[in-house]
This record gives sequence, structure tokens and C-alpha cells, in this order.
Amino acid sequence: MVLLHGHLQIKLFEAHDVGRAFYSKKSVFKSIFKGLAQNAKQTIEKQKHADRDCYIAVYADFTKLFETRIIPRTGDPVWNEAHTVAVAHDVRSLRFLIKDSDRLSAEHVAEVRIDAAALLHDVVEGWFPLRNIKGKTMRGGGEIKLRVRLIGIPDNPVYARGINAQDPNSAAVEDAFFPERSGNQVIMYQDAHCGADLEHTNLPSIHLADGHMRNSSHTNALLDMWHAMENAQHIIYITNWHFNPETKNPFDESLPTIGELLKKKSEQGVQVNIMIWDEIDSGHNILTYTRVSKYLHGGGATTYFEGTKVSVKLMPRKSSAPQGIEKILQERFGFAHHQKTMLVDQDFHGQRYLTAYMGGLDFIYLCYDTCAHKPGGRRYEEGTMPWHDCHCCVIGPAAWDTLEAYEQQWLTLAEEYHDHLKDMSSIPGLTGPKQAALTGVNGDLDDWRVQIFRCMDSGSSNFKIDEEDPEGVLGRGLGRAKGVLIDAGLHSMYVHAIRRAKHFIYIENQFFTGSSFAWEKYQDSGADNLVPIEIALRIVHAIDHDERFTAYLVIPLHPERPGPQRSAILLYTWHTIAMMYRVIGEALQRKGSDAHPQDYLNFYALANRHKEADPELDYNKKSEKGGAHQSKSFIHVHAKTMVQDDEYVSISSANLNQRSLDGTRDTELGMGSWQPAYTLATAGRDEQAGQGPRQKPGDRDSVDAGPAEGFMDERGGNYADVNIERGRQAVPQPYTVNEQPEASSRGRSASEGHSGYQNSGGVIPGNTAGATHAGAVHQDSIRDMEGLTGTDQPDSTFHQNTSGSTQAAAASQNAEPVPTATLVPQPPSASWGNVTAAQPTPDVANSTKDPREQQHVQHTPSVETDQFEHHQGSHSGQQSFERAKHAVHGQGGVTDQPQPIRGGVGSGQEVAYPKGEVYGYRMALWLEHLGGKFNPLYDQPHSLECVKHINSLAKQNWLQFDGDEDVDMTGHLVAFPINVDRNGDVKPIAENGQFSDIDNTVVSRTHKAPIIDSTM
Repeated sequence: MVLLHGHLQIKLFEAHDVGRAFYSKKSVFKSIFKGLAQNAKQTIEKQKHADRDCYIAVYADFTKLFETRIIPRTGDPVWNEAHTVAVAHDVRSLRFLIKDSDRLSAEHVAEVRIDAAALLHDVVEGWFPLRNIKGKTMRGGGEIKLRVRLIGIPDNPVYARGINAQDPNSAAVEDAFFPERSGNQVIMYQDAHCGADLEHTNLPSIHLADGHMRNSSHTNALLDMWHAMENAQHIIYITNWHFNPETKNPFDESLPTIGELLKKKSEQGVQVNIMIWDEIDSGHNILTYTRVSKYLHGGGATTYFEGTKVSVKLMPRKSSAPQGIEKILQERFGFAHHQKTMLVDQDFHGQRYLTAYMGGLDFIYLCYDTCAHKPGGRRYEEGTMPWHDCHCCVIGPAAWDTLEAYEQQWLTLAEEYHDHLKDMSSIPGLTGPKQAALTGVNGDLDDWRVQIFRCMDSGSSNFKIDEEDPEGVLGRGLGRAKGVLIDAGLHSMYVHAIRRAKHFIYIENQFFTGSSFAWEKYQDSGADNLVPIEIALRIVHAIDHDERFTAYLVIPLHPERPGPQRSAILLYTWHTIAMMYRVIGEALQRKGSDAHPQDYLNFYALANRHKEADPELDYNKKSEKGGAHQSKSFIHVHAKTMVQDDEYVSISSANLNQRSLDGTRDTELGMGSWQPAYTLATAGRDEQAGQGPRQKPGDRDSVDAGPAEGFMDERGGNYADVNIERGRQAVPQPYTVNEQPEASSRGRSASEGHSGYQNSGGVIPGNTAGATHAGAVHQDSIRDMEGLTGTDQPDSTFHQNTSGSTQAAAASQNAEPVPTATLVPQPPSASWGNVTAAQPTPDVANSTKDPREQQHVQHTPSVETDQFEHHQGSHSGQQSFERAKHAVHGQGGVTDQPQPIRGGVGSGQEVAYPKGEVYGYRMALWLEHLGGKFNPLYDQPHSLECVKHINSLAKQNWLQFDGDEDVDMTGHLVAFPINVDRNGDVKPIAENGQFSDIDNTVVSRTHKAPIIDSTM
């Protein structure tokens, strides 16, 4: 087995004598449909040497990477297709399967296998004889010409150079369909409303660099969208998964429903177009029509807007490619149009700009909640639970790419309304796609570079590309699956950002399943997206090179809807988590480290609980079965957001599962963005120069300073709140962009030390079926191809809560923050791409030579490291929390300082993070989840101290949520109910493996998903 990690560049030229090649015996049928189709074909043709409709499916062992287009009725097909695909697989070989396409199935004709080890050393190219499934030469001969080249991560400078304002392509996913655009404004929202006028939602202000401020208590996604529609003069274009025209804005009762508002705007001459997923029960089928389908799906909208000037199109999810019966059923009954976008023209600083809203919010009232996430109330009565979401607004050139995506989809799915699209060039006063949307107050400090990404295929969108032009297809980052072009840009973006990450990744998502080819069971489930394995391998790389790297993942405690889908999702989630911890545990064992896997990777959920339930609430069976109760409830995480190193942020509609990231299943849209003024490169240089990360006077410039103005610290101190419009306030400051040091070509060979999932410095394959990823490979490489920390921490385990422990848990949340030391930029290791790490100045180097030489620390169990043991019917939980509380305050002979990290960044070495709006957004989310109290450790999210502190709070919150005593929880972030040992083995915390609030086990009782599977 060989670990291939990087990109495969594959050129498929042609094949000869495929029509004469055949098996001497029938192949093994995977389903009854395929068997019947193949038998029928042989009977009709009455000969086995007929010309074939040939295409090639490329596999890494048994994981499909992509397919070519179909060349009809020939025995000598010519493809001349080039593909670049991201890979992260432990494999023996690459398999090139030539298949004969039929409407109901595809017959396996012949194959070629290439030893994966050969790719570590050289380009593999030439003519290869066709063989059968047993490896024997086919009767009738036949051969294929191909070329394969591996670009491993150490050979690709894209991942090492980091984001740099002086390099216009440093953050862009190259060869994606839409390029990265400069000159944008981005507003990021948490939840539908975080208004200061609402109880429990007044989050503290957050100081940013250069005098900027983020005040999440003044970000209101829903009101902003309502006002944007009210102020639109020319267009309102909406794409929603579910849409209810009778939706009201619950935060301003004076506003009209969205249906009334859209009818009013259409009467004023605004072009209003709405695309809604046409689910099978959207109301047009009397056998499936229900009140739920009327209001949640598109059926109600078509009736509501009938006879008005509003154009509504129900969009069934269908493909233009030949599909088997199984695929057709999955597509029609399971997969969806899942985007949540709105395009409007609106005024911005005296000019009219095209503006795009996108993220996780549909126009349906059940999705709207505040940062308080209170259980009970209206949401309980409606049969749902508290709801956490993320959304964003993009103003400027990137909004025009969102418009192009909308128009391509409209012209494909609403052909009868093609003339309902507005000619944007005819709109007077509207700024064009090349005009920046800067305020003019702070110039480049306000600039955002934004790239729009999709997951969508040509069955749902007219890409306006000649499918027979291989150069055009590859140049726009498109993949193939038989006759379908695939844009899997969101998957490419996630892979790119994770590989580029230097210190930490923070993710919130509704689902987290994938990389099934690395699971111990169900490897053939098809959940092959690379996100989980890429995170695990990035951590493995950090372990191998004595670096700190941390991944925080916030997912729902369990799916919100009971039924077979919930069980299947739980099964996939469990195997995904288990695979990641196993890979990390094995790396720690190989390293001989005494660190714990949860020093690097942690999963969390959100939940809330109040002391008293509303006595007027009636019992709701649906809510209770879903996990929402009158006084306690898990919070449904519907967000789809990622923050990388506090310099790059993504917000989209895409879940982290196969149906969202594949490109041929659900349709998705989102963005990735960053601020050139605020990157690790600029923050690190400012720190080394002794200037601080360009913060205004009075701000914190080191982690051991006190909390900044506008924060509430964990000791309960209140600081001044600053009211600002749209979540920030700009103060003019001079700004000069510094040059980033040039990277050298130093790095390891891709062939060094790669066997199994041992480290991520080498090579591995695997992408979603048909999801080509060319995002991080230079065009020069493509043209060339065409030329043919260890700690003494005990096992991090905890068990079920008992009554009586919640008061101590609440008390321990007011712990003093752990003091930390000076800021020193941490370079990536040289082997994570070809780069020479920037060295600190001599004075800095001498002061941070070895953390262990600066202070002697006696290591004893603290709240972050103590083992939580709670047994039903005893008070051991109370005693354990008392020990934890004493440990935090340094009582009883226990020190309050952590042990320095051995290797990498630890107590004595810290990272200078940028303090732009990406940082402010991440911090606002953390403060929402952690009770609104700031800790200086949150400024060092990669550090072991921060990880242990957050894990401590999350475990305490879990005990409050899961205990017998009704309490007001002090934070929403709870530990995911699993125990992980040092070897990476994962078990549920409960002995019976059961969730306490629903009738499901953490591992799931389901053994495999149904054929018509919409859960992955």
C-alpha cells in the first residue's frame, strides 16, 4: 500500500481494438438491474464483438475518482482528455476501467492497472495492454494510451507559500470555474438575529486591528435581507431549498411577509424570480400532498404567486447523463437543489451595487433563531429545536459571479422563462462587475478578495462550455461523469484550505461524513469526499514534525429528524470520526509520543438548558421525539462555515457530506474570502518588527495582557459596548503592505517514508466520483503534462453525569485564564511544501530558545487534564469537579500553569494571528457558544492550553445538559458524547451507547444505508 497525497494529473489519449476485447466469462453483477441489462444486450446484439459506447472510469483501488465522456459506437475511441484530481488514499494501484454504457447500466469491458508505487518516482506513460478483472490479457487484444503524473504536497509550493497580499493567487483555488475577485465587501452573520434588543443575545464587542470593531449584537441577517428587498429597484433573484411565502420576519412584526413584499416589488417593476427545489411532495402530486409540503416545499409558492408578476420555478433535481435505475431513483427522491442565495441591487455608500446573500438561511420561519437559542417557546410548539446558522453578504465584483451562476441555472431549469432574466447592462447607475465596492475611508484595509464556488453539474446548469473541448473543461476546473460536466468547486476549496492551513481549522457544519475509503467498515458506501482524511493527515504532518495544529469541529449532537435517515447519518458520522482518530492515534504511536489525539482534534455539539419550562407549553410529541424538550434541547447546527488560521473564511450552503460535495448530487453555492490587509504573513512580520499586529493603542498586543475594552472576561468583568452599524466601525489609519519573504525550494521527496496513513508529506489519491480538483496545481505543470507534541495528559475520557454536579460545573467555568508567554510567529515545517521557514531575529530566538529553559513547571492534573468519572447514584462527580476547581485556582499544592509543549508551539511560543474581520467572526462564534466570556487563550486557538481549556468547558456544559438537575447552562458548546483513548479508539460515553434525549445510539443501529440513499 502506498499513500498518495497531492494531485494526480492524468491524460487519457485513445484506445485500440476495444470492440474486439471481451471477457471469457460473465462479470459479477453488482445489482439485478445491471445483470438484466447486460443479458438483454447480448441477446439483442447476438455477438460479443460489437462496437461499444466507451468511457473510462478511473479508480484508486476501488474508489472512483472520475469518468470520461462517452465516445459512441466505436472500437477505437479517442478521448484526449486531461484531468487533475486531488487524492488522499492509501492504495495499491490506479485502475482504468473501460466500460460500455447503457441506459440502465454499464458493462465492464476491460481494464489497466498501474502500480501506485511507480508514481512516487516518475511519470508513467505509454501504451498498456487491456486485461480482464483477473489481470489476464483480453481475448482479441486491445490497448490504451495514457499518462499519469503525481504532484505530491512537498512538490507543490501552493500549500507552503501561505496567503500573501502581494501574490494575487496565493489564496485562490486555481482553475476553479470562477476566479478570485478583489474589491469586495463582505458581511458575515451568525444566526438569523443577534440584536442587542433581545434577551441573552448582547454579545460583547470585539476589537480588531486598525481601529476596527466587530459587534455581533448588531448583525441581523434577516432584517438586512428584508431591507435589501425593500430597497431593490431592478432585480430580486432567489434560490431556496425550501420556501414559504407566508414567512414573517419574527424580529420586526411591522414588516410584511416575504410573499407580500415580493408581490409588492414586482408591481413596482422589479424583476422577481424564485427557483425552489421541486421535491417529490411539492404539492403537484395529490398522493403526496400534505400541509407540510405546502408550506415547506414549493407547492405553496406556486399557488401563492399564481396570477402575479413574480416568476416561480419548481426545479426537480435531474441529470442530463445516462443513468441506471438506481441512480435515477436516488436523484429524483433523494437529491436536492440546496442553495440559499438572494441577489438584489442595493445602495452602498451612494452607489448602486449588485449584492449577493448566501449561506444556510432559507426563507422559512422554522430556521430563524437568535444567539440565545432558548429551548421551548414557539420553536417547541412548531415541532423543532433551537437553530444555529451562518450567512453572509457579498457586495462587489464577486456578486456578479453569483449572478452568472444563477443565470446559468435559470436558463437550464426554467427555459420557458428565459426572457424573465433582466439585461443587467441596461440598468442605469448600476456599477459593473469590474468596479470595486470599497468605502473610500480606509482604502485597501476594507478590501476583501472573494471567490465563488459551486457544487453542480451540467444537468442543472448550462456552463456554456464546449464539452468536446478538453482544454476548456479543464481550464474552468470542471470534472466529468460520463456525459455530465461537474463543478465541484466547494470540495476543491475545502481541500485547498485544509492543506494550506498552518495552525488551526475551525468548522461548523450540519453534517460531517466522508473519506469512507479509509473506514474500517463500509468502505464501499460512496462517502468518498476528502475533507475528513485531509484534516487527519494535516494533523499527522504536525505530529511527525513536532508542530502544533488543531482542528475544532462543531456538528449537531444528532440529526434533527427521527427515522431511518437519522440512523444512517449517525452510522456514517461515527465511522468518519473513528477513522480520523485512528489515523491520528497511529501517528502518535509511531512517533512514540505521549500526547493524546484530542490534543489535536475535537468534536463538539451545541445544546441549551433552562431551570424552568414555560408552564403554558403543551407537550409536543414531535418535538420530544426529535430531541427538543420544554426546558432543554440540543441546538441544531445548520451552519456551513470554516475559518482557517483567522485569515480565510468560507460560508456556503454545502454540508460536509457526499451529497453536498460530490457535484452530481445536491446543488450548492458559497464563497471563500480573505482580507489582504490581515494575513498570517503581515501579522508575523509586524510582530517580529515589534509593532504588534497593527492594533490601535490600548488594544491587547500579547496574550497575557488583560481583556480588551468591549470584552467580558471569565471573571465576570463587564466592559463598554460600542454600538456600530453593520457590525463594525472603521477608523482611518495609514497602512503599508510589506513584502513576504521569498520561499525557497527546500523540501522532502514525495517518496520518503510513506507507507499507509503514516504521514502527509508524501502522496495519496481519492476524490468524489467525478469531482475533479485542479485548484492547487500550476498551469505550468498542466502544460508540461500536455507536452508529452507530547504531554503527560491522561486519557481524555468522561462518563455519564449524575445529579449534584452541575453547580460545581458552573463554578469551574469562572476559572482564571492560564497565563501564557510571548508571541513568536510559527513557520510551517519545510516539508509541507517547498519552503524555507522564516527565522526569528537573534533576540527573539534567544528568548524563545526552549520553553522548558524559561520556567520550570510541575505538571499535575488540572481541569483540562483531569479524568472525568461520574457514576449513577454517587457523588464522585461533585468530588471530581471540586478537584478540578482547586486545580484551576492553584490550591492544594496544584500549580495553575501548564507544562510546556515538547516541540512545536507551546507555552513559550505563540503565533501572531491577524486581527481582521475573519478573526472577529471566529471570536464572535466562540463567545456565543462559550457564554459570552472572553479568555486570552482564545487568541491562540492552535495551542494545547486553548484546546484543553475549551475541552474542559465543553465537558462541564455536557454534564449540565445531561444531568438530572435543571440548570441555566453557562454555555452552549458541549463535548460530543464519545471517549477517545490514546490509541485513537472511540467509544460512546454511555455504557449502552445511547443518546440521553432520543431513541438512538451514538453508533447507530443501522448497518447500511438504503439503496435510495439521501443521507451521505
